[in-house]
Amino acid sequence: MAYSIVSILAIAVIFIVNIDVFFTKDGRSFRGGKYYLLFLLSVVLFLAVDIFWGVAYDINKSVVGSYIDAVLYFIAIALTVLMWGLFMYKYLDKKNRFVQSVFYIGLVTFVVQIGIIIVNFFVPIIFSISDDCAFTSLPFRYVILGLHVVMLVLTTSYSLYEAVVDNGVSRKRHIAIFSFGILMAVFSSIQMFLYNIPMNSTGFLLGLVALHTFVIEEQKYEKKLELDQTKFLVTVDALTGVKSKHVYVDIESEIDHLIAEGKMNDFAVVMFDLNGLKAINDAYGHEAGDIYIKSGVRLISNIFTNTPIYRIGGDEFVVILEDGNYDKRDELLKEFEEAVDHNKENKGVIISSGMSIYIKETDNTFSQVFVRADKSMYERKHRLKGERL
Repeated sequence: MAYSIVSILAIAVIFIVNIDVFFTKDGRSFRGGKYYLLFLLSVVLFLAVDIFWGVAYDINKSVVGSYIDAVLYFIAIALTVLMWGLFMYKYLDKKNRFVQSVFYIGLVTFVVQIGIIIVNFFVPIIFSISDDCAFTSLPFRYVILGLHVVMLVLTTSYSLYEAVVDNGVSRKRHIAIFSFGILMAVFSSIQMFLYNIPMNSTGFLLGLVALHTFVIEEQKYEKKLELDQTKFLVTVDALTGVKSKHVYVDIESEIDHLIAEGKMNDFAVVMFDLNGLKAINDAYGHEAGDIYIKSGVRLISNIFTNTPIYRIGGDEFVVILEDGNYDKRDELLKEFEEAVDHNKENKGVIISSGMSIYIKETDNTFSQVFVRADKSMYERKHRLKGERL
């Protein structure tokens, strides 16, 4: 029974640390996650067989029972090698020849081991069981375990090399493969010479804890990258690179909150609207329209520096001036309008603009300031078109 304790402990630890992998799709949503589950299941199968071996060894089971358990033990070993190669192939997600070769070596190793096990039914070459249930190792037992070790050494050596030379995202994945491989290679090598001590089970216990640690860390890192990318897409306008309407709505809500508490400092709102965008889209296509929009943003950002620009519509932009930019707001607007007037004479981008300041005594919301800026912008638009108000 003492032999089985390590395997029992290993199964318990595997289920505890990988409970989300076993029972939730999200837990195996990382690269190669479903193959990691298959690998874990193959290890659990091996450990279950190893537990039965230990129990049976103590109670001196039948010859037939001992033989069947020994066969299952070597089948489980072969299966873990196959599943390990498959997981590594999917997890590293590299289509280079070495990784592919390791996977196919694992597949060939599995087939060879199953063939050797079948031969052992007729000619004992792996093991034999005596009438008193004593287990005897034969030469091909070392072949099977040796193939297991060779497979681990190949993956470990490759992962160590890649972990040293790779400074990118995949470095953590190579460290994960290396951490498991090196532990299993050591304990499997010892197991070749000590069949009555559960060295493979010990290796699986330590190796899978190490592997899980690095896999989960890499999974967290990838999720952070996805979250950062999602956040970027939500907060940044894809075409122009300025702040999105989503951010603008949040800022508007924040300012309203500060106004309600009487804590809002002076600020000004400048509203911008690109003239003639629809005509450009209709005449030259949306690609030309996009170029026109980006030209407009460059003009705004060249003058209204050190302050965020918000795109709140297809051709509408807003700037909120505070601190130093608020103090020179009239100068900035004048400079901008002069630049637009120059563009009008030289067939450049034309942008209507209007500004309004926050009046503490009368303004209760940001919207009140915005409405005045919007009205001022439309007055400027009419003047640029030479229309009477």
